[in-house]
Amino acid sequence: QIISPFGPMHMFDGFESARSREKGHCEEVLIQLAKSIAVNRIEMDFIYFVNNNPLEISILGFSNNEWITIVERTNVKAFGGNVREFKIRNDRKFDQVKVIAFPDGGVNRVRVFAKA
Repeated sequence: QIISPFGPMHMFDGFESARSREKGHCEEVLIQLAKSIAVNRIEMDFIYFVNNNPLEISILGFSNNEWITIVERTNVKAFGGNVREFKIRNDRKFDQVKVIAFPDGGVNRVRVFAKA
């Protein structure tokens, strides 16, 4: 069992789906924010998924009826068992965040932090 700042974690925390071997495969998760707000940073937590985190991720924000890329497709494989933080340099207010994992893999937490 792993202890995180948010309490005990185990293999049933987070999300993961069956592996796909199809070329170009990706998985998406949509996160509805409590209100439309400017985002300061996003943390991707792979603490439990030491060997089964995604190879790459990208993150989009939904603002004014369009998806805006806020984190370009980035390799995160080396962060298995760790947390990767992304600073967001966009002042738009977002209603939703979409995380896309390439090709697939496990993620414990996605934390979205608002600008003060």
